[in-house]
Amino acid sequence: MGTSKKRKLIYFSVLSLLLSISLDGFGQCDHIIDSDTDTIDGNKMNIQAGDVICLEAGAKPYLLIKNIDPNDNFNQPVTIQNHNGQLIIDTDHVFGISIRHSNNIILSGKGDSDYYYGIHIRRVEPEGGSGVGISQLSSKVEVKGLEIANTGFAGILAKTDPFCKDGNVMATRDQFTQYDIIIHDNYIHDTEGEGMYIGSSKYLQGFPNPCPGQSGTVMPHVNVGVKVYNNRVERSGWDALQVSSAVSDCDIHDNYIYRDSEAGLSAQMSGILIGGGSKCDCYNNKILEGKGDAIEMLGAGNQRIYNNLIVEPGQRFNPGDPNTFKHGIFVGHIFTETNASLYLYNNTIVKPRADGIKFQNEHLKNNKAYNNVILDPGSYEAVGDRAYINLEPQTIELDRQNNFLNTNVYSAGFDSPANNDYDLNLNSPLINSGRAIAEFNYDIENRSRPHGGGWDIGAYECHKPGVGIDETPEMVRNYNVYPNPVEDILSLDIHLKKKSFVILTIRNSLGQLIFETKSIASEMEYFRRINTASWSSGMYTYTIRFNEGQIRGKLIKK
Repeated sequence: MGTSKKRKLIYFSVLSLLLSISLDGFGQCDHIIDSDTDTIDGNKMNIQAGDVICLEAGAKPYLLIKNIDPNDNFNQPVTIQNHNGQLIIDTDHVFGISIRHSNNIILSGKGDSDYYYGIHIRRVEPEGGSGVGISQLSSKVEVKGLEIANTGFAGILAKTDPFCKDGNVMATRDQFTQYDIIIHDNYIHDTEGEGMYIGSSKYLQGFPNPCPGQSGTVMPHVNVGVKVYNNRVERSGWDALQVSSAVSDCDIHDNYIYRDSEAGLSAQMSGILIGGGSKCDCYNNKILEGKGDAIEMLGAGNQRIYNNLIVEPGQRFNPGDPNTFKHGIFVGHIFTETNASLYLYNNTIVKPRADGIKFQNEHLKNNKAYNNVILDPGSYEAVGDRAYINLEPQTIELDRQNNFLNTNVYSAGFDSPANNDYDLNLNSPLINSGRAIAEFNYDIENRSRPHGGGWDIGAYECHKPGVGIDETPEMVRNYNVYPNPVEDILSLDIHLKKKSFVILTIRNSLGQLIFETKSIASEMEYFRRINTASWSSGMYTYTIRFNEGQIRGKLIKK
């Protein structure tokens, strides 16, 4: 994603916040729905563009919202929100809230400032039941501020499968597109199936014709404008977040996912699944301790996966079984556009069950993997260095630069891995060791990148006081340490303003001393060539001390 796109998203988020402050919870009610009413029907109510429908606090068995379409005026959506407290739904019905035949709606739990999640769907009991359903040709729907738990199937389900009406097939790809499904700031947990299921997973497969007596296959609709962000999804039975058939303008970011795929169903196991036909950027997500692959990328290509924190994917699935393979990022193929590429930037992957990145889509071309941290992959003992980034087949095109790969989690200099704190301490070898990537300028915490003189490797850019304070000493005219990355011979060329004693030390990523030399720089110039051919691939730090000050830096051995 380019910087301009990120700025648009930030602008949108700020605008959305301002709108929510101005509308949510401040008393505007054009229609009030009491706790005994379970259906809002636009054909029976005089609902106008921009209206606010208030749901009185209390208990309700379910809520059906249908036939609301404010002249497709996107600038004046109809807002449906809680009022005077929290709305609670606990039901044996097949849904908690269902949105049908409606467009341009905001479903909001932000109607009372005392509740962050002002609509709480506590339970949807039947098998196949979902907390919120967006179906039957509904489009342009925003969902925010809901807590959804204990559902028989999905927390949120947003799609319309092809159906038959009066002998005609409806909701097919040539008839209908679902636009602008925006889901943010929700808490979804303890679902039997997916946390969120957006778009059809049968992008290429299609469905049998649903009309009696008619044969053939019909194709499901596509989605445009899917935005899923700032959600918390915990203990989903299947995939925590699945987005399929999202063919353009799709972003999945800043979500927190904990312990996905609890049911252990082999075909439904991931933290984030980007399915067939999708073109989604996936960034700034935290995916911790799931049983499945943290991110499964099955999309169409020309996508970016970056700034994600992935911790121990697959480790809790079939413990002790050496034939269980779950990865940090899995790249597969359903449909891939011609000459499309995949970009893997600045991800931090810690202790995956098998490989850090498993790349099996040979249809993708000119792929890039820059600035990733991959630590202690479980398949290292079996396949060695291939466990970090495993290409199958090995002929897949992947440009790899400035990645930090190590079997020791503590080699990266994280603040506190034991407490899931993977920000960088001041001694981290990742600081200022990354490759500059012009396409974005922020880290997983949305802090500026670069900071302190260079790009850091991994999802976090260190912003601690003291980063970048190592200025070039006054006595140094200029210096160059090259090439970086280095293959066989490393050169140091330093020009001083006066003679000085010089101590050069180089340490590996574990802090072990690899090289040291002490000398006097004669004629105000210091030049040295170091043979690195026998060094192991990875990250190294160097320190050059003078009579007055020092220079510190990092280098990569290919």
